[in-house]
Amino acid sequence: MQKPIKYFNKKLAIMGTLHIPEDKENFPGVVLFHGFTSNRVEPHRLFWKISKKLEENGVASIRFDFRGCGESEGDSTAFTIKDYVSDAKKVIKKLLKLKGIDQNNIGIIGLSMGSIVASYVACEFPNIKKAALISAIARPDEIFFSKPKKENPEFLPQYKNGTVDVKGNQYSKKFFDIAKRMKPLEKIKDFSGQVLLISSDSDQYTPIDHMKAYAQTVKSSKQVVINNTNHTFDNAEKEKDVISSIVNFFKA
Repeated sequence: MQKPIKYFNKKLAIMGTLHIPEDKENFPGVVLFHGFTSNRVEPHRLFWKISKKLEENGVASIRFDFRGCGESEGDSTAFTIKDYVSDAKKVIKKLLKLKGIDQNNIGIIGLSMGSIVASYVACEFPNIKKAALISAIARPDEIFFSKPKKENPEFLPQYKNGTVDVKGNQYSKKFFDIAKRMKPLEKIKDFSGQVLLISSDSDQYTPIDHMKAYAQTVKSSKQVVINNTNHTFDNAEKEKDVISSIVNFFKA
């Protein structure tokens, strides 16, 4: 079963979608954190497909839009990743209150920028037992504009009136200044649960050594490398590999 949800965090409406397995009790729950400039659907409906497959396999999930993204309220120029972390904590708390959720079997999924958010909340809740980090960012200072890549011209910083236009989305200079200073590896190093790391060997934004950095940092991890695809696995067969790896990880 799928239904829309709305939560409030600091007076801003956070819009999301709840997936609940039918005719089942005491089921695991997962919260999904989307990537930079994206939303709770993700390219080629990747997050919708993940949540749908989790639901079919007896796992509930909430995928939501960070403030200023998708259908959630707020101006994207007013927020930073730290605000997204606040949204993530609010949604996890809401998930824990849902009827039927096994409070000792909670998971999180973070894609790209969402992996930073996941790293920051993983140790905040003892209920979180599993974390899946997809196209994970281990060193934000390398990704958020400090070393622009000529092959990614849309990520070159061009500040106009204090904001940056990224694919039609506007962000403040403060957003990137804070993003570059965030330390996801430091935050997740004490996480005692299981970690699934999924990356492409041809990721145009996040080199695979970021995944290796997480593997060297966390206590327990499984690494899955998807060959010959991009940052968001824009290929039907590659996408299936990503989804099956995630479903098998959380339903086990």
